[in-house]
Amino acid sequence: MKQQNEGFTLIEILVVLSIMGVVATAVTNLFVAGWNSSQYTQEQLSLKTEERFILNRLEDNIMRSREVEVRNSGSELVLKITTDDDAEPEECLKYAVEKNILKIWQVATTNETKKIGEDKWPDNDPGSSWGSAVNVTQKIIVDTEYNYDSEMNILEIDIGLTKDEDFTEADYRVKEIFNLRLLD
Repeated sequence: MKQQNEGFTLIEILVVLSIMGVVATAVTNLFVAGWNSSQYTQEQLSLKTEERFILNRLEDNIMRSREVEVRNSGSELVLKITTDDDAEPEECLKYAVEKNILKIWQVATTNETKKIGEDKWPDNDPGSSWGSAVNVTQKIIVDTEYNYDSEMNILEIDIGLTKDEDFTEADYRVKEIFNLRLLD
C-alpha cells in the first residue's frame, strides 16, 4: 500500500513565504511612495494657497498706496495708504516678519501725526506708534526681502515659505514684481 502525503514540504512553505514577503514589500513600498507623494503635494498646495493669500493682501494694499518705503535692509515694507484721491494718507501699514510669521501693523494718520512731505510721526519714527500686529500668515515664513526702485516705481517682493519646523531653508518662494502707480 502506498502512503499518500497530502502536506507541504518545508521547502515549498519557505518558497511561498519568500514570494509573499517580496510581494508584500513591493506593495508596501508603493503605498509609502504614494503617501509621501500625496503629503508633498498637499504641502505644496498649502504653500501655494498661502502665497495667493499673501499676494492678494499685499497687492490690495500696495495698489492703494500713496507712498512706499522699504526699511531694515529690505525686511520691512511700509505703505502709506489713502482711500480718497485728494486726501492725505489715512493709514500707514507695515509688513514685517516676527517669529516666522508675516505680520501687519496699522496706524491711522491724522493731520497731527503725519502730513505728506513732512516727518511728524511721534519721535520722528512711524514705528514708534505702531499698535499691535495682526498675523497675515501661519508660522511658515523663512525670509522676506522687499526692494523698491523709486526711479522706475517698481516694488519687488521675495518671500520664502516652508512647512519644516527648523525654518532653515525655503521650500517655496513667492516672487512678485509690482509696477506701482502711486497716488500723487
